[in-house]
Amino acid sequence: MKTARKNIIALFYLSILMLVSCNDGEEEFSLGEVTMGEIKAITAKSAVVLGSVESVGGGVVNHGHCWSTSPGPTLEDDHTSLGNLSAPADFKSNLSGLSIDQKYFIRAFIEGGGSVEYSAEQEFTTLDGIPELVTSMPSRITSASALLGGYVLDNGGLDFMEVGVVWNETGIPTTEDTKVSISEIYDGFASDVMGLESAKTYYTRSYVLNEVGAHYGNELSFVAQDVEKLIDIDGNEYFTVAIGQQIWMAENLRTTKLKDGTELTKLTESWENGSDPAYAWFEDNENNKETLGALYNEKAAKFSELCPEGWHLPTRDEWLELADELGGLDIAGRKLKHAGTNHWLAPNYASNESGFMAMPSGSVGSFGGYSNPGLGADWFAVQGNIYTFNRTDSLIVGYHDSYENGLAVRCIKNK
Repeated sequence: MKTARKNIIALFYLSILMLVSCNDGEEEFSLGEVTMGEIKAITAKSAVVLGSVESVGGGVVNHGHCWSTSPGPTLEDDHTSLGNLSAPADFKSNLSGLSIDQKYFIRAFIEGGGSVEYSAEQEFTTLDGIPELVTSMPSRITSASALLGGYVLDNGGLDFMEVGVVWNETGIPTTEDTKVSISEIYDGFASDVMGLESAKTYYTRSYVLNEVGAHYGNELSFVAQDVEKLIDIDGNEYFTVAIGQQIWMAENLRTTKLKDGTELTKLTESWENGSDPAYAWFEDNENNKETLGALYNEKAAKFSELCPEGWHLPTRDEWLELADELGGLDIAGRKLKHAGTNHWLAPNYASNESGFMAMPSGSVGSFGGYSNPGLGADWFAVQGNIYTFNRTDSLIVGYHDSYENGLAVRCIKNK
């Protein structure tokens, strides 16, 4: 009897040992590990979300992101389906059709074997669709017309249906008042408005329309009146603009004579920085005269009396003072350039907030060849040169002691 009891006990312990041994040999099933990544490129109706599968246990038939306006999103909510995985990988989901100005909760996931693994939760809010824009300083004002425009600092996460300027005689103009819509929708835009009445005060704002509604820039006022223009020795008339304590020409110089009446040499097929003061029209086309002005050699610009009486070629320090008045070299180019793409090529980072009206006058090389049509503006300074391009916000200072190319000239009034 005792022997039988001992055998039973031995069999019991043997069974337990075998059971434990079998369990030790089994691997617990795991889909793997998934984590959330960065949420970026958020607009009013879309976002880009990153994720990463750190490990794959096997059987992953789908992965992606799921999101909801409530915490704890699952595959019962909106989600992306990026397919199966057999190895660790980074992935990206493009979310679209989101609601404007809405908070969302989002998780990454992997799915397989009838189960789902989720990452930790993150949240984000779509943009409100309200843009931020600035009204450009009215310029080229006459008794019947003016150049009006604006610049978009932030689109609010939505595309525009229309941009333009509005104006009236009472203040706070809206799209219910007189307006000009501008078909070329870029960050900066401008248009000549006509039919103004002499001596009247007008109020203007830039505007944009999107699916949220109409949005406006700051209000500015101006008086429709003919102003006294600067006249050079050739009889060319120029608009001028006050920026800070300086008064600048608001157009590039286009005289073909020195201040004392001496004719400049006109260069066409070749350009050499010789001993004679000389000029050329961009691409040897006089039709560019009114818009772009002339290109001069260093002898004409820096060592002759080229600017009209009471005006002079600006020094490097005077250019730097101009840039400082507009917020520094890093942003001054944007505020000096004519907005839109009627003259500059797209994309043109320009607002013309200053009224300086910089045009893409380009340059001509020392042995011929015209550079940067529609892309750049390059002016002489007493020391070196100053330039900017369509794709930059900045104003760039050149430090050449001698410059062989033909460049544009902007004169500044003597103090």
